[in-house]
Amino acid sequence: MKFDAIVIGSSTLDFFVNSFDSKIIVEKSFINKKGIAFPLGQKIDGNIFETTTGGSCLNVATTFSNFGYKTYTITIVGKDVNKLVIKNYLKSLKNIKKITTKIDDHKITGFSCIILSNNAERTIIKNPKGCSANLKVNQKDIKNHQTKIIFTGSLYGKKDNWNTLINYKKTHPKVLWCSNPNKKDLLYLKNNLSILKHIDCFVLNLEEASILSGLPYSQEKAIFQFIDKYVQGICIVSKGSKGLIASDNKFIYHCDTYHHIKLVDTTGAGDALASGFILMYQKTKDIEYSLKFGLANASNCIEKIGGNTNLLTPTIFNNRTWKKHFNKLKIKKEKIW
Repeated sequence: MKFDAIVIGSSTLDFFVNSFDSKIIVEKSFINKKGIAFPLGQKIDGNIFETTTGGSCLNVATTFSNFGYKTYTITIVGKDVNKLVIKNYLKSLKNIKKITTKIDDHKITGFSCIILSNNAERTIIKNPKGCSANLKVNQKDIKNHQTKIIFTGSLYGKKDNWNTLINYKKTHPKVLWCSNPNKKDLLYLKNNLSILKHIDCFVLNLEEASILSGLPYSQEKAIFQFIDKYVQGICIVSKGSKGLIASDNKFIYHCDTYHHIKLVDTTGAGDALASGFILMYQKTKDIEYSLKFGLANASNCIEKIGGNTNLLTPTIFNNRTWKKHFNKLKIKKEKIW
C-alpha cells in the first residue's frame, strides 16, 4: 500500500495536574538543575485536572492527518478498557488509512501523570508497568508499504526495532526518516552512533542532546558539534523558550520563538516540532520555511493542555494572525562551525 507517512511510537493516556501552590526550585542533582516542588505534608487544592490522549504516535499522526497526509500508524496498547480510547481516537482522524495496534496481554495501556508548574513547564511520571516499552516493529509491519516519510518516536532502545528501521531505509533510500527518540533510545544510540547516518532528520531537545553526547547541559556548542559529526542529514535541537538550533552539515540555523504565544503546557511540543518540520520539508525542501512551520506547530500545541489537542490545521495556519507572525520570524544562518 502507498502512504504519505508511516508513524511508529507510543500511545498513552495523559493525566494533568497542577496547583497554584507549586514552585520551581533549584536542585543541583537534576540534569537541568531545576525541579517542581509542593508543600510537604499538606493538603492543597489543584487548579488543573484533565485527561487527554498522548504519546508520540498519536501526537505525530494528528499533525499529518490535519494536513491531509494519508497515514499508517503502528503502536501498542494493553488489554484493558483504555485501549478503546486510543483506538477510537485514531479512528477519529480522517486521514488515518491503516492502523496496526499491537495488544500486550500482560500489561496495561501506557499512562502518564503530568505535573505542571505555574510557568507551564512540567515533569512527566510514566507508569513503568505500561505496555509502551514492549512495542516491537517487525519487518512484515512495513516492508510491503511505500511512503514518503517514516516517523519514529519511541523505539525504547530495542535493537530489533532499530534494525528494522535501518533495513527499511536501506531498501527505500528516498524515504525521509525522521526520528524523535526517547531516553532509552538515546542511551542505545550513544553506544551505536553509526545509526545516526541513516536518519534524515534527527530531533531532540537540549537535555536529550546532553544525554547523547555525554557533555554538560551548559556546553551547547560542544554538544551540537558532537552530534553533528554523526548526523549526515538535518539535526534539530530544541531549546524550549529560547527557540532552536539546527544544522544541515553545511549551515547552522538559529531560530527564535514566536512571542505572541501564551504558554500553557509544553507536553508534545517536541513531537509537534518534528512532525511539522518533516511534513513541510517533504513538501518544499526549504529548511528555513520548514523550521518556522515546525515551531509554529509546536507553539500552537503549547497553548492548550495535551500533546495533540491544539495542533495546527491549514485553516489556523493560514489566518491573518499566524501569517503575520510567521513572516516576521527571522532565522539567522551561518556557515557550519
